[in-house]
Amino acid sequence: MRFIAIYIHTKADKMQHESIPDNAPHLLLVEDTPTALLILEYFVTQAGCHVTCCTNGETAFQLATTQPFDLIITDLGLPKCSGMAFSTLLRVFETDHQKPPIPIIGLTVNTDQKTRTEGLLSGMSEVLTKPMMPSTLAR
Repeated sequence: MRFIAIYIHTKADKMQHESIPDNAPHLLLVEDTPTALLILEYFVTQAGCHVTCCTNGETAFQLATTQPFDLIITDLGLPKCSGMAFSTLLRVFETDHQKPPIPIIGLTVNTDQKTRTEGLLSGMSEVLTKPMMPSTLAR
């Protein structure tokens, strides 16, 4: 599994720097599981997007309030500041600073409706079940 993760990371790095146009969408990926983050990063770069990655909600909030992103994809179960808490904080910041909301997609292993509803109420645009497939990014 480690070999696969290293290969994916190397391939994603190469694509990120060599073949993605400057005007391509810029996504913030927030995932605390290293292998899941590498796979998600690979899918996003394969889709032709620039990525910035982090592993917790606190860092995600700092990045999202200081850099422009076209989309944020976040795990719901993050350490320190959950994906839902991050989403709520970002929506308050956007409102207070009269900024347009950045679309946020939450990812979770939970398939129950309650988790999806809570994510949407926290300000997420959509909540999807892991694993997210590359075809989902096209939508």
